[in-house]
Amino acid sequence: MYWGFSRWERVMKARRITYYYLIVLASISPTVLCSEKTEQEARVTYNNLVEQFINGKTNDLRAMRVAAAEGRIENEFVARAAQKKINEALKVSDFQLALRLAREAVDRNFVNMEAHFDMSLAYKGLGNDAFTSRRTCLS
Repeated sequence: MYWGFSRWERVMKARRITYYYLIVLASISPTVLCSEKTEQEARVTYNNLVEQFINGKTNDLRAMRVAAAEGRIENEFVARAAQKKINEALKVSDFQLALRLAREAVDRNFVNMEAHFDMSLAYKGLGNDAFTSRRTCLS
């Protein structure tokens, strides 16, 4: 007994404190943790990283995601609405519409992996296997 608590009770208390600490850390957005740059600088960084990725000069998706979060590249509600429309188009097998909407989503936010995956599904539905494998590897 130490301070009136058994070893088991001390271990469980330490675990609870650790869990609370992790929950607090998880609730902090990446923008708060990394916001030394202004939103405009983050957008420039994001655009440069996307250009480098497309040209094959980098494959750092993590840096792109952080820059997208810092630059608030896409509104979360807009992304959800677009995703809902893409899913509806895929359900009714309207692959042309799904492909167009997914391309628009990728143009707005290149690190939207759901949009890349939906593009691969649309390409697969259209019978274009070359683009399907490329998009599936990306997502």
